[in-house]
Amino acid sequence: MSILRLIVAIIIFLLAATNGAKAASPAASENSQPAKAVFNIASVAGACGSADGSTVTMVPTADLCSAGTATVVSGNDPWVWSCTGISGGITAGCAALLPRSGVLVPQPGKTRPTWADVNYLMSIATGKTIPSAADLLQGDIAPLDYQGKPIGNGKIDSNDIIGITQMVFGLR
Repeated sequence: MSILRLIVAIIIFLLAATNGAKAASPAASENSQPAKAVFNIASVAGACGSADGSTVTMVPTADLCSAGTATVVSGNDPWVWSCTGISGGITAGCAALLPRSGVLVPQPGKTRPTWADVNYLMSIATGKTIPSAADLLQGDIAPLDYQGKPIGNGKIDSNDIIGITQMVFGLR
């Protein structure tokens, strides 16, 4: 069957469907219902975009979803959003984090923690020092996510001390 004949056949089918069964079948009774064309649209699962799992200093606005529709970004560490599926497709949960360096005692040019950071973190963990918001952000490095990036758990504990000590030794 040529492409032209296929297109004509589809057009005739659609016209018959919209004009009712009587146009397609003269023997149809007066009470018959019109034929209906049913189109099934495949569902598409929502999928996170490249912003998912990234480390950002500002709320992410681009590349939130590679499939589906992004919801409003909320939170602030992590920033979270969903990618809603299309036509009944499942929804994916996504998140981006603030960077965590483990540096609690800043110095010009310092990019990795030192023993001063470990000692300061121990004073926080033992209750001798009350942590600031910046201390919590930089010192709360455990646990790690599936990509090995620190996600934190909202508190300074022994896991954070171990993690920063590993950073001092270059093991992380």
